[in-house]
Amino acid sequence: MNYVSLQGRATSMSWTAQDMGLVIRQTLRAFLRHRFLFVMTVLGVLVAGAAVMLTLKPRYTATATVVVSGRAQQDPLAPNGQQQNQAPPDDSLVQTEAAMIHSRNVAAAVLAQLPPPAAAQHVGIRDRLCHMGAGFLCRAQQPVDPAVQHARDEDAFLNNLTVIPEAHTQILDINVVDGDAARAAALADAVVTNYQRLALARQTADINRVAAWLDSRTAELRQRWMDAVEKANAFDTAHGLTNTSEGSTSSPLIERQIADTAANLSQAQGRLAAAQARADALRDAASRGDARAAVALSQEPLLVSTANALMQLQSTRQEEAATYGPQHPRLRALDQQIAVTRASLAAETQAALNSIREDQISARAEVDRLNENLDLLRQKAGGQSAPQAEYRTLDQEAQSARTVYETFLEHAKEVVDRAALLQPPISLVSHASAPDVPSFPNRKKIGMGLVAVALAAGAGIVLLRDYFTAGFTEIERLRAAVPLPLMAVIPKVRARTEQGVRRHVIDHPYSRATEAVRSLVMQLSMRVHDGGQPLCLAITSAGPEEGKSTLALWMATVARRGGRRCW
Repeated sequence: MNYVSLQGRATSMSWTAQDMGLVIRQTLRAFLRHRFLFVMTVLGVLVAGAAVMLTLKPRYTATATVVVSGRAQQDPLAPNGQQQNQAPPDDSLVQTEAAMIHSRNVAAAVLAQLPPPAAAQHVGIRDRLCHMGAGFLCRAQQPVDPAVQHARDEDAFLNNLTVIPEAHTQILDINVVDGDAARAAALADAVVTNYQRLALARQTADINRVAAWLDSRTAELRQRWMDAVEKANAFDTAHGLTNTSEGSTSSPLIERQIADTAANLSQAQGRLAAAQARADALRDAASRGDARAAVALSQEPLLVSTANALMQLQSTRQEEAATYGPQHPRLRALDQQIAVTRASLAAETQAALNSIREDQISARAEVDRLNENLDLLRQKAGGQSAPQAEYRTLDQEAQSARTVYETFLEHAKEVVDRAALLQPPISLVSHASAPDVPSFPNRKKIGMGLVAVALAAGAGIVLLRDYFTAGFTEIERLRAAVPLPLMAVIPKVRARTEQGVRRHVIDHPYSRATEAVRSLVMQLSMRVHDGGQPLCLAITSAGPEEGKSTLALWMATVARRGGRRCW
């Protein structure tokens, strides 16, 4: 079983290989038979393609490269510190910028800067006849809406504009296709500059809207602050309060007045006590005759100088007494001077005491006055506790409104300053340069494609011609279609004249056609009956002018030359 199966499989594979070889041979013979048609078809396609390629207008592609900086998405209300610490732009932002560059606004701005050139007017025969006076041939001039024409120009420009993001980068390639290389480069650069201008205008408009909102809000907050201050002042005036805060009225808070009055009272009491102590000490020193204490306690210059003179005289007398003795006449003079100086010291001491007494009286009066003021302030504080609390609430509201107003005012200044530092969301990396070689048509690629199309067209024409040809062009097909023995195959004979075709077996006795006819006659002669009866042949074909008469003439000529009778 296995041997039979393997044998059958090998036979099937061998048959398939033979069949494929037969198909290849038939195809090659078909190409040989129709080689002229194949060559003409290929040449025709090449010539037509070359003519079409020559009529194609060259198109140039200029590329400008930009990088996305990611500043377009900044929040104008965010603080400056947060504006600095932003993550780099991601792929979605790059795609967004690419889509915004490829927009009608950018196209309109570019075309406004570089308008499209006027199209060349084609003048045909009809136009010439129209100018010659044949009015019926003139084309009707239809008005074109400028808006529609502008929209068409924008669509045409956008069709020639491509923005390609480079993978895993923030780089964008802006490609512009145009028939002029210099204009293509200018358009690519114009796309970048106009988008930067539009983006800056958009950002500036956003900043201006925010600034306008901040201005209106700041004005409202300032009015709210002023209203709160006026309300607090009116409440203060209506209730006669002295508990208003600094900045709203001229009067300080009553608590601060009480504290200041208490502090002044303490100072006045201290001055009074110091004056009393100095007066007591000075009296004691005067009663004891202590000049040194008078110098230390008094601030009067006469008293101090008198006390110093007394101490000097006393010192001199002690020295003189130790030197000359207690009964010396000079000591008497010194004693007289000491007595006069002591009298003067007593007078100056009394004057100093009078001055200290005046200070005591002034300090005591100030202490009494401060005590009275302190009592009055404490009475006012006790009587104004409820209005004071309400006023404090009003004052806190005014201070809160002022704080909010100052915050908004500072932020408005920051927004205005930030408008001067705006930058476009894209930065130009490299300008577009005018290309030297057109991007379309690519003659090398088109030529290779044209050759491939020509060969395919030639092969297709040959195969179609062979498929739709009447009759059999291959012996194998004839044998497969007709279940009759094939006796001879006579090749087609070409000659300049019909007489030449008829005389072919005579003029060319050893040609392939003559040998085939001779073989056919020989095989037919072998089929003659043994009785010697003549063989009658009928030569027919599927259509006219296929060589029936010529074949009969050739067979008769060959049979006669072979010594056989033929009618």
